Amino acid sequence: RASTEQRVSAALTEAMHEREQAQREALARDLHGELGLHLEAIRSMGEAMRQRIGEQDSPLAHATELIIASADRIDVGSRAIIERLRPASLDRVALPDALSGMVADLRRAHPERQFTLRLAPGAESVAAAAASAAYRVAQEALTNSLRHSGASAIALNLRVHDGLLVLQVDDNGRGAQESPANPSGNGLAMMREWAEQAGG
Repeated sequence: RASTEQRVSAALTEAMHEREQAQREALARDLHGELGLHLEAIRSMGEAMRQRIGEQDSPLAHATELIIASADRIDVGSRAIIERLRPASLDRVALPDALSGMVADLRRAHPERQFTLRLAPGAESVAAAAASAAYRVAQEALTNSLRHSGASAIALNLRVHDGLLVLQVDDNGRGAQESPANPSGNGLAMMREWAEQAGG
């Protein structure tokens, strides 16, 4: 009976994750379509204003540059949100390869820091729920380390132990204290939530 209950619980957890993932994907598509369309319109209007103003130094010229720069920042931010909602990397490759790509991007963006990646065999065929959660946790953990720890060396370790997927992120920076004033605390809560939703 206990074994049957465990199977039912696992099936319910997987079904809940699939439903949530479908909702995330729908939200990501809506954000990409609606927000992307309006941002492109704002950017185009800003570029048209820049051309009409020319090289003159005026409050209107400064406002135009601010509009264009703001549109670019919103675009970058929205793309990051969409990637968190629906990691496109996992649509193309397995979790280890997706993490390798993530770390490679970070090495190019932060050449002053050392990134170490250890990928043990066995994580290539984990369930979609576990892979999605692990990817998001890794993304958030690395972001927290870069923003808050002041670390010069960051290590990511992925392995399978006793049938469970284990993800570990270490750095040589200062530890974060969870508090309302510390935004990294929200990230820690999200990581716990993602892991729990995937059965961790």
